[in-house]
Amino acid sequence: MVRQFTIGNITRIKNYIYLKNCAMYSILCLGTVMTFHAFHFHIPDYVSPVITILVIGYFMYKSWNKIKEDKALSVIS
Repeated sequence: MVRQFTIGNITRIKNYIYLKNCAMYSILCLGTVMTFHAFHFHIPDYVSPVITILVIGYFMYKSWNKIKEDKALSVIS
């Protein structure tokens, strides 16, 4: 079922061009938080999910704007 869900949504996901950036920046933030934990810096547990949600929101917003721009340009052309 998960495989079918993934395959069925690939074309929909391809429309969001900044999604790869989103994944990489989320992993960067999580890795940074984990590194700070390894060196015994106290970072609250809620920081990592909040940063991830903000990063996803930002790149989804950028992707939606890009889709709108592309649609507007295709209508004009």
